[in-house]
Amino acid sequence: MTTATATRFADNTTTNPVNRVREYGFAPGLKYMPVRGLVAGVSELPQGILILFKPRVEKYLNGEYRPTTQEFSAKEQAKWIYAKYVGGTAGDTGFRTLDMLTQLPYDKATGEDQADNYFGVVHPNVIPGGNCPMGLETNVGDVWQRPNKNAASNPCPTCRLEWLNSEACAKRITAAVENGFDRGILEALRVKLRESYQAGWEFAKNKFEQSKGELAASAAGSPGKKNFDESDYHYMAMIHKKDPIVEQAELVTKQAEVQGRIQAESMAKAVASLMPQQPVAAPVTASEDVESLKAQIAEQNAKIEALLNHVATLADTPSNGGKKK
Repeated sequence: MTTATATRFADNTTTNPVNRVREYGFAPGLKYMPVRGLVAGVSELPQGILILFKPRVEKYLNGEYRPTTQEFSAKEQAKWIYAKYVGGTAGDTGFRTLDMLTQLPYDKATGEDQADNYFGVVHPNVIPGGNCPMGLETNVGDVWQRPNKNAASNPCPTCRLEWLNSEACAKRITAAVENGFDRGILEALRVKLRESYQAGWEFAKNKFEQSKGELAASAAGSPGKKNFDESDYHYMAMIHKKDPIVEQAELVTKQAEVQGRIQAESMAKAVASLMPQQPVAAPVTASEDVESLKAQIAEQNAKIEALLNHVATLADTPSNGGKKK
């Protein structure tokens, strides 16, 4: 097993056989999705990996109002989380159950599960040929096993949607089908993951817009948040948006650069219009051209000298009918 290990819950030999069916879920990259540990066995949903729910029994201390043990089937766990993060007050966060993987064969003793193989075809740990420009996508795997706890642990909905809609993804599925995978299951999984990421993207966008509105209201004097917080910056990354302040500063800088170029070009044209137009000499390529150019210069100098002499003569000539004063 390489992916679903984060939430493999303890097996329960006394569970009703009807409830022994495992369930799979998926979350598309939100920063923090807390869950009720009593029901799900974990306090936070891992993101971007295959989440496996198995029947489990929660043990209690004996008490007057609580049973010694309480059983939670895989379906109950997935249903509770779905109700909280899709139909609840938080809105649709993109959590989805992956029913198409439930009936795939698996070996309980070894942990080998065909669901992992199918998931890996459609949702590889690393998107082939690309990295997220916002720094979210690294190696999307088991967040609990990351050597660097500060490493990006969430997938990017924008990048993943691009991948799921790409020709490269379709070719990867076709190649898997040629190697024995079921196309119907792969395509159904692709559709469900696309739905999950689209919902996660829209959730992040709405949260970001909400924070922008709160900041604008705060700037106008209303009480509320004064700055973007960590979650807001994560929402920005999920939808490939920059901090509006940074974006505005970059826009102002770009406008200044464009305006500077326009002014420089205008000044250059103005200076050029004031300069006398000079004939452009042909490039000198041989010795005879040099001699020809010298002759032209000498001829031009002679004409200039003759013109100056003529001007001097006119200055000495009286203007009163030819008589000197």
